[in-house]
Amino acid sequence: MLEFSPPRILQENLSRMVLLLKRLDIADLGQCDFLDRPAPEFLMQALEDLDYLAALDDDGNLSEVGIVMSEFPLDPQISKSLIAACEFQCVSEMLTLAAMLSVAPRCFLPPPHSESVLCARRDLQLPEGDHMTLIHVYDHYKEREYC
Repeated sequence: MLEFSPPRILQENLSRMVLLLKRLDIADLGQCDFLDRPAPEFLMQALEDLDYLAALDDDGNLSEVGIVMSEFPLDPQISKSLIAACEFQCVSEMLTLAAMLSVAPRCFLPPPHSESVLCARRDLQLPEGDHMTLIHVYDHYKEREYC
């Protein structure tokens, strides 16, 4: 094992940090004095991700959507999803997903090899996918809380 763990900036997705630096008007990321400089390809990937999310305009500055996204203390993908949820009238569901995807540990831990646990977990899963399953788990929790 390493004596010290690597800095977090070298381990995580940089999109959120790049969005914040853009919001603070630190446009030239190549000249920014990082304590531990991330690899240039990771910075470029973060810029490409933000461009894909329409957070950047044609000049590489924050778009109006990017400014709104930077206000959320979330990963850019989740903040963009919250903005889009307004258009599709599913804000409540997206807020539930954002909360469940933003916390650690996740609500599903590796199951013990108990038949009752596996059965209960199987009952909560939906064929529509993981996101709908997370909403279903949250709704099930809320129902049981008020019983």
